[in-house]
Amino acid sequence: MSDDPMAEFLARERAALGAEADLFQNDSSGPASEAALSPGQQGERSSGGSFAEPMMVDSEPVGALSPEAAQPSTADSQFQEEWQAKQRTIIEDRDRQSEEKHGAIVEEAKQAIDKFYEEYNEKKEKSIQQNRANQEMELQAANKGSLWERALKQIDMATKASADIQGHSDASHKVVRDTSRMRELLQDLKRDKEAPGVKSKDAVKASA
Repeated sequence: MSDDPMAEFLARERAALGAEADLFQNDSSGPASEAALSPGQQGERSSGGSFAEPMMVDSEPVGALSPEAAQPSTADSQFQEEWQAKQRTIIEDRDRQSEEKHGAIVEEAKQAIDKFYEEYNEKKEKSIQQNRANQEMELQAANKGSLWERALKQIDMATKASADIQGHSDASHKVVRDTSRMRELLQDLKRDKEAPGVKSKDAVKASA
């Protein structure tokens, strides 16, 4: 039998509990270990030399950020806002330039169209006036001379107009061939002073 009654009691309890005795080893070994210590060692343990002081827990929440930690986020936000403002300015300038360029192109095209129609109308008006003047001159020339001279002029004018319309086609040559005999006859009548209608209107007026 051991001299230590406490040790014997613990041994019997361990044997009775079996594996479950390990769960209580730390708690149950505390008094035995303390009893096994010398008086000097017990004094040191009771004074707290072997126990750690309780850890101080910071009352500030873990998720809270300090001002130093929050400062980079604020800087990033400011940089992002400046970048977005610069991008908006670039886009607005580009849109304005594109709109101005489009407006200039439209205005230039409008001026070109107006100029084209203005020149076209001027040329058309000049052509109309020139044709009218030519018709008046031809009409005056056709009314001069005798009846046969005016008939010859009418044939010549019709032949020329037909040639201008049809070009150098067979039809135009056919017109010339068809009028050649008529022109010869009119030439003979014009040279014949005794032929009726030989005197021109001016000569008739003068003799009257």
